[in-house]
Amino acid sequence: MKINNLMLLLIIAAIAISGCIENGDTNTTTISDVDQDINKLSDDKFNSLANDIETVSNVCVECHTKPVNTIKESGGLHSQKSCNFCHVQHGYIPTCSDCHNLFHGNTITNCAQCHTDAHAPKDITFSTDADKFSCSICHVDEISIFNVNPTKHSELDCSSCHTKHGLIPECVNCHIPHDDAMTADDCGKCHKTGHIPTKVIYPTTTPKSLCAGCHADAISTMENSNTKHSKLLCSQCHPQHARIPTCSSCHATPHGPAMTDCGITCHLSGHDVWKRLEF
Repeated sequence: MKINNLMLLLIIAAIAISGCIENGDTNTTTISDVDQDINKLSDDKFNSLANDIETVSNVCVECHTKPVNTIKESGGLHSQKSCNFCHVQHGYIPTCSDCHNLFHGNTITNCAQCHTDAHAPKDITFSTDADKFSCSICHVDEISIFNVNPTKHSELDCSSCHTKHGLIPECVNCHIPHDDAMTADDCGKCHKTGHIPTKVIYPTTTPKSLCAGCHADAISTMENSNTKHSKLLCSQCHPQHARIPTCSSCHATPHGPAMTDCGITCHLSGHDVWKRLEF
């Protein structure tokens, strides 16, 4: 959008002079003088300037370097507005409710308690004892999951794990891996969400080494049995965690239709099919 270059230079020069006042210069030009210069612009020129975010930022950054740079880097939707969209008059500090309703409900009225910098509205800080009620106003689904699937995690405050808003912690920050070879990335291959840590879901290609972290005895028994089962991945028989398959799900009735209780009569464990009941 084209701007009257002469007027723009006038604004920048006036603000630069006023910046010298802040730095201790004895020049008598004040910030109010700059306001007056801006107010002298015609309505059309002012509206054009107000809609040109980059131009306005270049003017404001002369004195307000930090907030201008912050909103460019972390402003979210706020970065799509020019400075004078919120600061309709120099020195005016708007309230959140100037634009936003009580987004989190009528009980949360002090926006600045969490949103400490409107130039970086998503950089949210909160106390270390932030309770679930406060978080549930935005994170309804997560709190509902805790209520429906109670675990030790659901007994904690949200800030116990999320020490910073939006931070997804690694399991190994609190928990010792199942074995020395496991990494933080390995945890997520089975534990899909920390909100239901006991719900384990894994791909069919999961190596036995990961299962061995918890099921070392079962893996050792199967490896030493020297049967065809020892060549299989755990997930081929246990497609769901803790699911115990029946022999007939793979083998039908190899000893005839009369013998259907394989695991009770003879084969005590699928991890060692040759280990039979002693009579």
